[in-house]
This record gives sequence, C-alpha cells and structure tokens, in this order.
Amino acid sequence: MLHFVSCRFALLVLAACGLHGLASAAFATDSTVDFRREVWPILEARCLACHGDNKVKGGLRLDSREALASGGNLGQNLQYEPAKTNDLLRRIRSPDPDERMPLEGPPLKPEETALIERWLEEGALWPDGFPVAAGAALPRRWTPPESWLDHWLPFFVTTRSAWIGLLVVMLGVLVIERSRRRLQLAPGAREPGWLTRGLASVPRLSAVVGILLVALWGQHLVTSRERQMLARVQAQLQKLQSERTVVSAKSAKQIVAKHPPRLGGEYYRGNDERSPELFNGGFYRTATLSVHLVDDDGKACAWNDPYPAQPRIQFTIDRATNATPRLFSDRIMSKAFLTTVDPSLPGTQPAPDLRRLETLVPSQKWQVSYELPSCSASDRIRGELFVCNELNMDATDKLTGQPHYRIDYNLTIQDGRIDPKSRIALVSLFQPANVMSPQAQRLTPEEWFDFRPIPEIEGEPSSDPVLLGIPEHERALAPENPR
Repeated sequence: MLHFVSCRFALLVLAACGLHGLASAAFATDSTVDFRREVWPILEARCLACHGDNKVKGGLRLDSREALASGGNLGQNLQYEPAKTNDLLRRIRSPDPDERMPLEGPPLKPEETALIERWLEEGALWPDGFPVAAGAALPRRWTPPESWLDHWLPFFVTTRSAWIGLLVVMLGVLVIERSRRRLQLAPGAREPGWLTRGLASVPRLSAVVGILLVALWGQHLVTSRERQMLARVQAQLQKLQSERTVVSAKSAKQIVAKHPPRLGGEYYRGNDERSPELFNGGFYRTATLSVHLVDDDGKACAWNDPYPAQPRIQFTIDRATNATPRLFSDRIMSKAFLTTVDPSLPGTQPAPDLRRLETLVPSQKWQVSYELPSCSASDRIRGELFVCNELNMDATDKLTGQPHYRIDYNLTIQDGRIDPKSRIALVSLFQPANVMSPQAQRLTPEEWFDFRPIPEIEGEPSSDPVLLGIPEHERALAPENPR
C-alpha cells in the first residue's frame, strides 16, 4: 500500500514538473522584446551616428517612434511594415557593403539582427515619450564605483597653475634657506660661492614676494595661452553649431510622402490657403508633379526593365485643372532650374550641369531632364537633384536660389536590368508657415504634398487674388526676397 501511494505521489510530482516546464517554455516563447534594455542600446550604439540628431542620412532618423514610422526618403512605414518586407531589416542583412546598415564599422551580430527581427515582428513597440528628449529615463548601465583619484583629479587638473606656482615658491624659499644654512657651517667648511652668498643675503620677505611675483607672471602666461586655445575651440564650436543649425532647419522643413518603395511616380501639390469661399474649403490641387527614370524614347522605366543606354531622370510639373495661372506665370517658371547642388547652402558654386525647365504647354506644363551615366552589367548609381526657383548669381558669381524639391535616386543594376531594390523619390523642401503638424487653422503636410491624389477644382474657381493668397506668393517670389 505504501509502495502504491509513493508511486502515485512520484507521478504527480513528475506531472507538475512537466506542466511547469511547458508553462516556462510558453512564457519564454510569448515574451516580448524589451525595447529599452535590448533594442535601444543597439540603435544608440550602431545607428544614431548616421540616423540621429547630428546626421540624417537618407532623411532617416531612428531616435523616435515618429521618425521610425516616416521611413526617411523612401517613405516606408518602418514601424508597421512586416519584417519580411521591412527595408530596415533588409538593409541590415544586405551583403552589399555600400547598402548595408550600418555603413561604418562591422555589421550587426547575428543575435542583434535576430533581436531586431523579433522586435519588428512584434510590431516594433516603442514606449511613449522615449528616449530622454521626451523625458524618459534610459536604462542604467553598470559603472565601477568612483575612486578617490577620479574624484580629486579634475580639481587638481583645473587648478594646476596654482599648484605649479606654489611649488615654485616653495623651491625658491628652500634654495634661499639652504644658502643661509651653508653660511652658518663650521669654520673648517669650504668657502661658499658668490651665488650662495648672494642668495643668503636676500631678506626672507623680499625673497618670498619676488618668487610670488615670478610665479604669478608664469601663471599669467599659462592662463593667457589656455584662454587663446579656449577662444579658438569656442569659435570652431560656433561654426559647427551654425552649420548644424542650417542642416537641421532644412531637415525639419522637408516633407516626405509616406508611400511604398517605388521607382518614381506622381506626387500632388495642394493649396495652402483655407477659406469657406474657396472650392472644398481651400483643400484642392494646384499641380501634379512626376519624376521617372526614362529611356532613350522618353518612356518611363519599371523594375526588371533593361537599363537604358541613355538614361535620364525626368521631372514634370503639370498645373492642375482650374488652378490659378498667376502662380505659374512665365516670369516664375522661366527662373526655375534643376541642379545637383543645394544653392541655399553657404559657399555653393555654379553647377556645370544646371538645367532649366522647358515649356511643353504654355502656362500649363513644364519639364526638365538630367542625364544619368551609363553603367556596366552590374553597377549602382545614386545621388540627388534639386529643383529650385529664382536662378541668380550674387556678386561673387555664386549660385543662389531656394530649393523647392529634392529628387533622390538610388539605382541598382543587376545583369543589365533595373533591380527591384532601385528607388526614386521626390521630397518637398519648402512649405509655407501654416503647413505643420495638425493644429487648429493649420494644414497637415499631407494636404500640401502627398503621393495620394488631392481633389481638383470643379466648377468656376475663385478670382479673388487676396483670397487665393497671390500677393503673398508674388512678394515671396520677388527678386529681392527669393523664395
């Protein structure tokens, strides 16, 4: 009987242990990735150098949930895109060293890549208000306890001039006292030299004051040199900060249409005036923009097509139906141009490959093309073009103008054909002050520039120039205030 009971008890114990193991396994399988402690350290250490506050390659930032969702210049929503088609994971796994992320340093470790993949599969969960910029705390890392040397060394370094001066005074006093001591030796001792007799005759107070003055003079020289070095460093920092401010301001202005990856296509420019007296309250299309890779005959290329012998990036502006022609006057459109440099940056020189827009239909349609280089059977071609207005040269023959659009192209050619990894996208670089994040009486960026069609004016349009905002546009486009 006891044997039977003990056997049943053992079976119950084994069953309980088995259930516990299954539960533990299920818990391990269902556990989600801890973004703060697992994913963020990877992004911070390997990604933010090129996709953070200081540098924004490809228009992509990875330091906030909103930036991740925007997807950079390609516009893919990296937060909700499945892992299998997510461009972030594809770039991390890419064997191409010119495309792999990160570009600098070794690739991510297999376990880090697997962690990113799990995180994306789980929906790329990102805590609200993270990281520190929004008030959240970063995960704490273990740091060794501070030693007494770490505590006091900065104090000694910053006050080293005073310590050096004190040391000089002490050495001077010691030399004088030693000279006095030698004069007091026994009569049989060797006669001291003239320098010893001279030092021994100096009064103690005069010696101390003189040595202090010498030490202060030396400290002044050292301090002056350090101030000069500090002034140079501050000047360099101010220069870097001003350059960073220019870049940050331009990055903050750009609007990226959040469309799936594609080889160019159509984009739509909206109206920036809002009034119940306008068609659809003012939410209507002013122009249709298109950017394509075209072949020798001007036909738009698609993925897997042969790479043309004479490839071109072609940009077209088509005034929308019933949109006011005064915003597309000959004076305005004749000064628009395309170039490979951003003329709003300091020190921009005239570009040798500058292109002017060609009128296809007067007051209606304009076009400009840029010739791309030919390539071998397998190659990669990438770059950016700027569509600007108000072509001018300043007193130093530097190109000036305000970029309105940027064309980003990244073409991969495999076996003479356009690989599906190739991308062409259009980015809006200028928008009025009332185009911003959703607020009362403000326009959302999608109402100003989007890849989805914006309604066209139906019926008779308004002819009121003030209601249409024409005076403000013409003042902004005046030569003395280039837009």
